Amino acid sequence: MRLLISLFLAVYCSLSYAQKENELSLPKKALEVIVKNLKEGDSLVKAYAIESLGETGNKRIVPVIKKYLKDQNGYIKVSAGWALWKLSDPQGLESLYEVIENAPSQSPVNDPLVELKNIAE
Repeated sequence: MRLLISLFLAVYCSLSYAQKENELSLPKKALEVIVKNLKEGDSLVKAYAIESLGETGNKRIVPVIKKYLKDQNGYIKVSAGWALWKLSDPQGLESLYEVIENAPSQSPVNDPLVELKNIAE
């Protein structure tokens, strides 16, 4: 799924022309789809949408992504940190360290946050 979203974003963002004069450009349409998924999607869809925002390279999106650093869902926090890191925002890496440090030590063995914490140690 992540690959499909990344491919979708890459294709749409690379095509920066409008098909007709009064139509929205394809990158703008792609951004609208991502924003819609941020508002209406479940946690996994939101996480992928946030990662897609990080792939755009547009630093004007940083304030939007930073809102998700305070989300209660760990996957959304990790995605926001990763997206900020991709956009060269120092708060991205700091937030990833924070999520790793706060990962519960008594989680199931295959919990990704616990695995990240184990790797970091």
